[in-house]
Amino acid sequence: MGERTCSEYFWIILRIVLVIVNCFVVVSGIVLLGIGISSKIHKDEYIVVTDNEQVYAQVPWLMIFTGIFIIFHGMLGVVGAILAYTVCGRILLGLYGFVLALLVIIELSTGIAAAVEKGKLKKDIETSITNTFLKYNDTDTSYRDTWNTIQETLQCCGTYNYTAYENLLNMDPPTSCCIDQNNCDTFDSSGEDLFKEGCTEKIKENINSVILGAIAGVALTFAILQIIGVVVSCFVAACRPHTRTSYEAIKTV
Repeated sequence: MGERTCSEYFWIILRIVLVIVNCFVVVSGIVLLGIGISSKIHKDEYIVVTDNEQVYAQVPWLMIFTGIFIIFHGMLGVVGAILAYTVCGRILLGLYGFVLALLVIIELSTGIAAAVEKGKLKKDIETSITNTFLKYNDTDTSYRDTWNTIQETLQCCGTYNYTAYENLLNMDPPTSCCIDQNNCDTFDSSGEDLFKEGCTEKIKENINSVILGAIAGVALTFAILQIIGVVVSCFVAACRPHTRTSYEAIKTV
């Protein structure tokens, strides 16, 4: 019966670490998949109010497909670590490490591009919100209904504040801007009964905190696990220790 060396025990520990890391990767994928499915099932008012349905409607699908990919990739790492003694297992680990390294490069490039475009994206969102606000009185009531829902939910009024209704739409603020809809004077120019904050900043805060915050959390966790996974998987795949046989053990005595 073969005798295990210290290096082999260390190799086994690394395999266990790789299995644990990839279990967390699978969980991260499940979380991202769940967020994508939830965003797809529930009607998202932000798609309407940002007036960019084609782009924002694709985000849930992107999260769903990314989540599925992460789940299968994590399972590949788990299976590869378990079967690391076999040729097939080492091939799987090599493939796993290669894909991880490629993903790290892609993510770094995407992160740099996103940082460069951050200011432009912020301006585009503000412009889109203003454009939908200008459609408040359109025959398509979806804009009005969405704005009323957002104003009641986020406790805000207009784009920059309640005066946006008079300045941009030449109308008094709706009752959805009222702090207390049962006791509210929307004709009062002082706006004492109305929400004081504008909705543009509130919407951006919610997009950043809820949607982007969730994605950023999963992405950060996955990135850390990726770096660990690349190093450990490559080491396990390439540096399988030699197990001493009984004959070799006797021979060295």
